Parts: sequence; C-alpha cells; structure tokens
Amino acid sequence: QSKQIPLEYTDLSNTIADKVRVYPNPAVSTINVAIASDVATKPPYTIQITNSSGLLIKQVNSAQADWQSSIAGLLPGTYIVKVHNSGDNSFVGDSKFVKL
Repeated sequence: QSKQIPLEYTDLSNTIADKVRVYPNPAVSTINVAIASDVATKPPYTIQITNSSGLLIKQVNSAQADWQSSIAGLLPGTYIVKVHNSGDNSFVGDSKFVKL
C-alpha cells in the first residue's frame, strides 16, 4: 500500500521571475532591464550579467529600476541577469536573454 504525503499548492502567478524583465529578447546590441515596481526592495540595485556557465561577465550598480547596457561585445549565447538589493544584498530576481 502506498503512503500518502501532503502536498502544498503555491500560487505561481506572482513569481520572482516576473520581478525582472530583460528586453528585447533575443538581443543584438543593447538590452534593457526593468525591475517591477511592486518588488519589496527599492534601489539601489546590483545588476550582474553571467554567462550560461555562471561566469560573471558584467556587474553594475543602479539607482534606477530601469537600466540599459550595450551587449555588442558579448559572444552569441544565453546570459542570465541577476538583480540584488545593494543595501541588504537581498535577491530581487533574475531573467535570461539570448545574445544573437
């Protein structure tokens, strides 16, 4: 006889992934990073771009919820944008983009 285990349902409509948006995606020369206005943490932010292997490519501090960067020098591939609150180093969110 099988053992019963309880399951908990989590509402995924407001996930961390929705907190950071990168566009256009795929991108050629420039990306825009938009941090949702309803996030619990406010600026300043530390924004990191890592490659698919986890190697840090770029890190900047931003006092704004919207940030733009040139990616013209990056090799084609998949990159991850991670955003942390600079004050308490709490994780805000992340998003992926493809460089063509």
